[in-house]
Amino acid sequence: MSEQKARKLTRRSFVGGAGVLAMSALTVGLAGCGPKATEAAGAGATYEAGTYTASAMGRNGAVEVKVTLSESAIVGVEVGENYETIGVGQRALDAVPSAIVEAQSTAVDAVSGATLTSQAIATAVEDCVKQAGGDPKQLRVPPEAGGGETVEKTVDVVVVGGGGTGCRAAIAAAEAGATVVIVEKADYFGGNTCVSGGIYNAADPEAQQALEMTDSLRSVVEDALNEETADAEHGRLQAAVKDDYDAYLAAGGIGLFDSPNWHALQTYNGGDRIGNVDLILALTTNALGSLHDIKELGIEYKDEVKQGGGALWQRTHYTAKPLGSGYITVYERLIAQYGDAIEVIWNTAAQELVKDGARVAGVKARDGKGTSYLLHATKGVVVATGGFASNVEMRQKYCESEKWPDLGSSLHTTNMSRDDGSGTLMAEAAGANLVNMDQIQLLHSCCARNGDADWGLKYSVNTSIFVNKDGERFVKEDGRRDELCLAIFEQPEKFMYIVQSGDAYPNADELVMNDGVPIAESIATGDVFVGETVEDLANQLSMPTSTLQGTIDAYNAAVDSGEDPFGRALLSTKLEKAPWYAMKRAPAAHFTMGGIQIDTGCHALDAQGRAIKGLYAAGECAGGIHGGNRLGGNAVASTVIFGQIAGANAAAGI
Repeated sequence: MSEQKARKLTRRSFVGGAGVLAMSALTVGLAGCGPKATEAAGAGATYEAGTYTASAMGRNGAVEVKVTLSESAIVGVEVGENYETIGVGQRALDAVPSAIVEAQSTAVDAVSGATLTSQAIATAVEDCVKQAGGDPKQLRVPPEAGGGETVEKTVDVVVVGGGGTGCRAAIAAAEAGATVVIVEKADYFGGNTCVSGGIYNAADPEAQQALEMTDSLRSVVEDALNEETADAEHGRLQAAVKDDYDAYLAAGGIGLFDSPNWHALQTYNGGDRIGNVDLILALTTNALGSLHDIKELGIEYKDEVKQGGGALWQRTHYTAKPLGSGYITVYERLIAQYGDAIEVIWNTAAQELVKDGARVAGVKARDGKGTSYLLHATKGVVVATGGFASNVEMRQKYCESEKWPDLGSSLHTTNMSRDDGSGTLMAEAAGANLVNMDQIQLLHSCCARNGDADWGLKYSVNTSIFVNKDGERFVKEDGRRDELCLAIFEQPEKFMYIVQSGDAYPNADELVMNDGVPIAESIATGDVFVGETVEDLANQLSMPTSTLQGTIDAYNAAVDSGEDPFGRALLSTKLEKAPWYAMKRAPAAHFTMGGIQIDTGCHALDAQGRAIKGLYAAGECAGGIHGGNRLGGNAVASTVIFGQIAGANAAAGI
């Protein structure tokens, strides 16, 4: 790469047009009243009055902060140039500056899910204070907490959790005429849906008609049909897929073969045949109809259908908006339209499910200021609290299988920090049975630096290969996520590079990520590399050019022949054109397949398989759907489908 072009790509640009992410200049200062400098926080502080600027590392790069100080107080905090995560990171940019000014303390609560962004702002403020001759230690005293009040409410349905599942459940309950309260730990909607890739699996014959059914893909179907039947449920799905495939062939075999039964068989096989087939079929048979439903609600998708990472088939639909923001912005709007029918209690953690005899009749909760809530649910409680991938203690406790040697604190997670399994444990305390708790998924394609699932360029299985630090391919890129992770762990230093070419991204200068982040940002953090030639890229990665070029040539030959030595079936695009890209990636804890046992109506079940009256569960906290491994693209579909079922059934009290 030329020196001039390298400077252009790696320059940290803070000037952008519409859509540039998190370019906030949020000044919080004196607007008719002064900051509250208490005896506990910031009292007695002295500064050299003025305006100071500092930067600190956030999640995606440096966060610039400008602080205005009087001789005795923090007057204003302004966040400037940064590229923090869309949605969640913006919450911290909006909330933390005003909290610091209000409390005269940097020991304010971090925004859940945006801890690194929150910490960056606080660190930069302390740097400015130090520049002004102040003592940052004086700012680290937390503000005094209030509270002690108890609030009691009665509604038809209480939904615990305001992520994608909880939002969908609340909307479904309100559609059925129920009054709803959502209890949410953070001060915003979204949960893991907000930071997910947003991809949605559904067999969609109309969209898949233009995709080619190659011989290698035909072999995947036929091998699955000819495989020795492992159990009755496996045989049941094989027979259903055979009927679908025969009908497809009889009709002329136009486009890519797919069906809800084929989706179900791949989900069952891909989950080591541990999943509940009835739940799997509830997912796959409702997927397309639910996709159409949420499109009517306003969620937009791109036209093309591809194969998401770990999805196993080209049935993955991609939202038009970045990450999972397309779902949450629509859900927020719909919830607001219901007015008083849906109330949200923010910054509040559910602590206990309340029972009236055998029936779950409500929720006890407490907010960060000490206010307690007793929420009565006359018809039902929906637990939609996500999984426990962020809870290291739970990960280690349930890491009972031999699949993963260690799931401790050295392993990053893609999840929000608040996804700690608390809802699952509350349901267990109320009598719910837990299943598949040892089945924990890692995602293979996470940022090696911080575990972010979507920082850097998007990649498609169709247009990429995986190589180790020496430039060698080592796995079939269209395999299961657990297989990919285990293969990465066997490589030197336990990371990989995802290599893509100009065939996917012709112009590096124009590339943006996550709704406006220039590629220069991920180049600057060392997460993405761009070369004008294969040699240029290899030199940046400190690997032999001959090895990397040989790997690319061998892969291209496999595309031509349709036979890959690693067994990859999806061989659609050769890597031939410059520029050349590499993303440094490593596994991170991503999804917990285990949780509250449910039936197809999302009723929580006890150890005898009986429905617990008044208790429903959906989303990642519900176990039994995905088995030993979740297919990429099945999670968001689960939030939509089972969230709707849980909310509707809770509203009906059935």
